[in-house]
Amino acid sequence: MSTSDDMDGDISRFSNMKVEANEHRRRVAIVLKTWGQAVKSVPEWHELFFTELSHREPKVFGMYSFDVSELSKNSLYRRHIALLRGALEGAFSEMADNYESTITDLIALGERHYTYGVESGHVLLLIDVFIWLLSAAFNTRWEKDTEDCWKYCLGLVGAPVIAGLQYAEVKTNQANKLAGEAPKQTNPIPARNIKSVDVDINGSKCQVSVI
Repeated sequence: MSTSDDMDGDISRFSNMKVEANEHRRRVAIVLKTWGQAVKSVPEWHELFFTELSHREPKVFGMYSFDVSELSKNSLYRRHIALLRGALEGAFSEMADNYESTITDLIALGERHYTYGVESGHVLLLIDVFIWLLSAAFNTRWEKDTEDCWKYCLGLVGAPVIAGLQYAEVKTNQANKLAGEAPKQTNPIPARNIKSVDVDINGSKCQVSVI
C-alpha cells in the first residue's frame, strides 16, 4: 500500500531508499528497547513532552480537552497519555513483522484527529518533540544510530496519520463544495522533507513516506 500518493505541499519532496527486512526489524527492536529504558529513566516523560510542545507551538493546546496548566492533576490528561503511549507501543510491537496491518488503523487515526483541528505539520512537530525528549532522557548515551532508528519508526507511524489527515481534508472540501461553501484553508507548521521509503518485510513490500 502506498501513502505517498496522498502527500502534497511541504511533504511532497521524496527520495527513495531500500530498507530490508532484517534492518527493519533491527531498527524496531532498538526503538522498543530504548523506549522501555526511557520510560524507566524518566517516569514523568509525558509532562516534559507536553511542556516542550507548549513552548514550541502554544496553539496546539487549544485542541485538547484538558487544562494544560494542571497536567498532573487532570484525569483527562492521564487518559490521553495512556492512549498515546498505548497507540505508540501497539504500533511499534506490530511494526516488526506486520507493519501493513497497522496502516489502516493509523490512517483512521489521522482522519479522526482532523476533526480536532490537527494538521500535517503538527504530526511532524510531535515527532520532533519526541526525538528531543528521548535525546534528553539518554543525554550523553544518545547515539546517532538510535536517533535514526527512532526517526525511521516514528516516520512509519506518522506517514499514514498524515495521509489520513489529508484524506479527511479532501473529503471535507468535497462536502463543502457540494454545499456551496469555500474549501477549508489550512496553514500547517513548516515541515521538514519527508522521504519515501520502500519497506520489504518478509517479502511483502509497501511504500510509505518517512521523515
